[in-house]
Amino acid sequence: MARALELTGRDVIFTCAVLGLGFGTLLLSEFQPTAHFGGLTALTIAIALAADLVLLPALLRATGHLGPVAVTPLHLPLEETA
Repeated sequence: MARALELTGRDVIFTCAVLGLGFGTLLLSEFQPTAHFGGLTALTIAIALAADLVLLPALLRATGHLGPVAVTPLHLPLEETA
């Protein structure tokens, strides 16, 4: 689980931040339905990020679905079989 967060956690955080800020700019709209849509969408993305980083690992651990831990680093080349 720590390896998964190490490899993809930063990407998930940056993606959510960019999406949240992008939809958050809709809050500046004078048209209220658009402003509400932007605010609710940005809030939903923030909640999804919190669930991805906190709730999902806890649920996986509680249900025993973490799976085996990979022991081979990704940067090592695979051995070729002849």
